[in-house]
Amino acid sequence: MIWFYIFLLARGGYITYLWRVLGRKTRANISHSRFKTVASWLMNIDALVLIIAIFQSSNQIVADFPWLIRSIGVALAIFGLVIKFLAFRVLGSDGYHWRDFFLKVSQPMKPKAAGIYKYIKNPMYGFGYLPAYGWALINLSISGLIMAALAQASILTFSYFVERPHFKKIYQID
Repeated sequence: MIWFYIFLLARGGYITYLWRVLGRKTRANISHSRFKTVASWLMNIDALVLIIAIFQSSNQIVADFPWLIRSIGVALAIFGLVIKFLAFRVLGSDGYHWRDFFLKVSQPMKPKAAGIYKYIKNPMYGFGYLPAYGWALINLSISGLIMAALAQASILTFSYFVERPHFKKIYQID
C-alpha cells in the first residue's frame, strides 16, 4: 500500500512540474534543454515507481484462467509499446518533450499529420498507457490497474487544459 502513495507523489510531482512550467504564459526563465532534463528524470522516476508499485501489489486478481489475463496483459503491453515507438519516431525527442512550448512563433504554423498521427489523433496519451495496464494484468494487480488509470487520467487532464489551448493558439485552430 505504501507504494501506491509513493506512486501518487511521483505522478503528482511529474504532472505538477509540467503544469507549472508549460502552463505559464512565458517560459523565459527556463531553457528547453533544462526543462527536458528535469522532465525526463521526473518521467522516468514516475514510470519506475509505477512498475515497482505494480510488482508490489501482484496477485490481487483471483481468476480461474490467470494465463488468459496475463496473455491479454502481454498483448496490451506490446501493442502500447509499438504505438509509443511509432509516435516517438514522428515527434522525435524534442517533440516528445514539448519543444513547441519554447518556440517564439511569429506567424501561424500548420499542423502536420504524419506516421501514426495520420490515423490516431493522440497516440501517446490514448494508447501510450497500454503498457501500464498490460503490466498490471500480467501481475494480476487491481491496484496497478487503478494506478494506470490515474496516470492516464492525469496526463489527459494536463493535455486538455495546457497542451490543447497551446496547440490551438500556435496552429490557429478553432
